[in-house]
Amino acid sequence: MPQPTLGPHGVVGVLVPWGNTTAQLEIEPLTPPGVINAVARFNFGPGIDVEDELAEVATKLAYTEPAAVLLSLSPEMFEGGLERAAAYQRLVAEASGVPAFTATSGIFHELRRREVSSIGLIAPAPQERMEAASANFASEGINVVRALGMNCGIENIKATPLDEIASAFLAVDDPKIEAFVQTGTGLPAFAVAQRVEAELGRPVITANAAGYRQVLDALGLDAPT
Repeated sequence: MPQPTLGPHGVVGVLVPWGNTTAQLEIEPLTPPGVINAVARFNFGPGIDVEDELAEVATKLAYTEPAAVLLSLSPEMFEGGLERAAAYQRLVAEASGVPAFTATSGIFHELRRREVSSIGLIAPAPQERMEAASANFASEGINVVRALGMNCGIENIKATPLDEIASAFLAVDDPKIEAFVQTGTGLPAFAVAQRVEAELGRPVITANAAGYRQVLDALGLDAPT
């Protein structure tokens, strides 16, 4: 809900994994004046019951009175990931009491808005993970023409050099590609998106920006230009 002193246009709740510092940084330049981003962190990884963790943290985040919540996570990288992303989205909405979105839903929202059906895909994951990712996109009618898993390593994703990210986009270029997509919310791709768009002449959709822009669309707000 609006908070007149500092957030007259409301609060956006943002849930990010503990080690992910990229998501918060990338949504800051997209934040409209008068909006507060209330960021909360959750454990994510082997041995963690993610659903219990998300429910607990989203319940606490509700005390900030958000208008909507963004889960900065990219389950589409996993086998059966779209079902998992949808389940997480429903769980966060129920726990917070407000509409919830994910980086995954944001990516597909942006692809549909642009009427894109063929993409080049990059991610920080190992290359063997890209087959499952491509299958998840295909299940939504999106053909992954070329895919590159950068194999950054979990601890090093946020420190990936920007030139390496730009080079990854260039490496998947193909004439049949209508847009380029980056998934994996720990990879700092937003900083090179405009540069790559200018070089390749087609849109670049990055995970954190797509998720946050979907939230803004739902709230009737525009990102700063």
